[in-house]
Amino acid sequence: MAFQRVIAFGDSFSDNGFSNGCGFNRLSNGPVWVEHLAARLGVPLEDRAWCGAQSGLGNTSGPKDWSGFAWQVDTCDEGNALPQALCTMLIGINDIYEGGADAGDVVANTIGALARLADKGMRTCLVSTLPDITLAPAYRGEYAHVKDVVAQLVVDINAKLGAALHGGGGFTQQYPEVTLHTVDAYGLFNTLATSGAFKVTDSPWLGTYSYPKANGFMWWDDWHPMTATHRYFADAAYGVIGGGKE
Repeated sequence: MAFQRVIAFGDSFSDNGFSNGCGFNRLSNGPVWVEHLAARLGVPLEDRAWCGAQSGLGNTSGPKDWSGFAWQVDTCDEGNALPQALCTMLIGINDIYEGGADAGDVVANTIGALARLADKGMRTCLVSTLPDITLAPAYRGEYAHVKDVVAQLVVDINAKLGAALHGGGGFTQQYPEVTLHTVDAYGLFNTLATSGAFKVTDSPWLGTYSYPKANGFMWWDDWHPMTATHRYFADAAYGVIGGGKE
């Protein structure tokens, strides 16, 4: 089927700014990956992502019952739009970035919310693995002391999420009516950081007067990718879903 829209769920990697009652701000120098993806598909984007969103109900900025992935799903009332939409999901970074979360809890929150989306009518979903956020400049500075812990949490979440989605009794068996695609952000970001695709991978572009042009930087600030990085991400996602065809 050809999708009629993209409905995005997630955190600051997917937040494109306040629109339709959702979102804080776009934290990049241009469009984020779901914007690039919707443009490639030639369909509108309904972006429900919020900067700071965690996998449960809350937000890392403080609120415990608002703007998280579970909250985004519970407040989604897209009605007849869900069956014809491509739903995208990238979540978990804000649960683990300080190193104090439980991988099992993050995955349980994620699977529970995806199940509720399926019950609401979702029929096609693109789930992203977590990128290794410790590639970001923040882990060369203030957060260096938790880098190894966070890197392991990313690996654990990705492994547990894969099993919960595709393993025995997992999401795909419980919801055979849902076509599930997975984009490997973990592998992609590691490749981008080591392949020479970007000249500068260890410091952010934001505020760097020595390099006023965006060319060559992987990271916009200490945490968030440049739009060029997002474009690579969208290209990978587009390839996974076959250009919107099933």
